[in-house]
Amino acid sequence: MDVSFKRHDGYLEILATGEWEPQPVIANIDMVKETAEKMNYNNLLLDATTLALPKTEMTRLLTGEYIAKELPPPFKIACITNLASYNRFTENVAVNRGAQFAVFLNHQDALKWLLG
Repeated sequence: MDVSFKRHDGYLEILATGEWEPQPVIANIDMVKETAEKMNYNNLLLDATTLALPKTEMTRLLTGEYIAKELPPPFKIACITNLASYNRFTENVAVNRGAQFAVFLNHQDALKWLLG
């Protein structure tokens, strides 16, 4: 998994590509947190539209748990995904553990929620 960052007024955009595996997810969430804190962003837009499907649902569970642990409020994360990946499991896990995290199928809805 690779991530890249792009600064915008009011939010930091993160592009995630490659394989969705537990260890890279943990390392990249840590990098996202460090980068967001360094750049002074709380609003994060995660573009996961080209991220591969996880091999197991356990990966989705671990991802949601780690998001909630490492990116709690004041972080607010909007994730854009594709229809094949969209099942809301990671979102539910993260939100149930206190994260401000929502998944969307398009950029416009994600930004409306993130900045609204």
